[in-house]
Amino acid sequence: MTMMIPPSEETPGAGLAEQELIVPELAEQDSTLTAAEAQELGLAPAVKPRSMLRRGWEVFAQNKLALASLGLALFMIGFCFIGPLFYHTDQVHTNLQDVLCPPSADHPLGCDNVGYDVLGRLMIAGQTSIEVGVAAAIVAVLFGTLYGALAGFVGGPLDSFMMRLVDAGLSIPYITVLIMLSVIFHPDKIIMIFVIAAFYWLAVARLIRGETLTLRTREYVQAVKVIGGRRSRAITRHIVPNAIGTIIVQGTFAIADERCSPAA
Repeated sequence: MTMMIPPSEETPGAGLAEQELIVPELAEQDSTLTAAEAQELGLAPAVKPRSMLRRGWEVFAQNKLALASLGLALFMIGFCFIGPLFYHTDQVHTNLQDVLCPPSADHPLGCDNVGYDVLGRLMIAGQTSIEVGVAAAIVAVLFGTLYGALAGFVGGPLDSFMMRLVDAGLSIPYITVLIMLSVIFHPDKIIMIFVIAAFYWLAVARLIRGETLTLRTREYVQAVKVIGGRRSRAITRHIVPNAIGTIIVQGTFAIADERCSPAA
């Protein structure tokens, strides 16, 4: 317990600085207040701080367009992965009796030229597109983020060499290459994931490198250098988390572009 000693002749200047007097008997007592005592004194109860995830969701929920986009994405996922559980169609065997049949109660969107139900076809095709798009975006964003962050953080000749490789890759017409590869080879999911990621990480690396050139001059990054921290710690703990906005945007663009790609 602390007590204020008023200024006097024996203690000059005590009014300018707090003089602490510790009483052993009172210091040993428990100073924690109960809920009733805190309410009598008019003190507000301690509130547990909100988590980072909750605060992020509150900021996200303020954007109505973002909520609409999230609802559309959930609808697409439910349509492709949950829809076939309730709408059963045969997407393996052809049915020549239903070739080019018009929309009806049995086939809401009709049938194609080999007798497949179009609505069921959309569900199965959507599964492949979503799986390949999300997986390719994850691979491209992870590699491009680490590549661009390393180039921007190190700088110098290594940065110039790494960025010239990116420029060379960006000059290749990737749509043409994807079409050629899809004609030459019989692509499966794994091959398509890495082929698409091999082109989309280039744009991610360039943008993350630009973000890193700005972030590496911040005080918290310079502090890591001063205390002798490793480059990997500065990149993974300080630079990459502060570039998360650019990472999310690029990942979203990669998924959207993959779904519109002719090779898909």
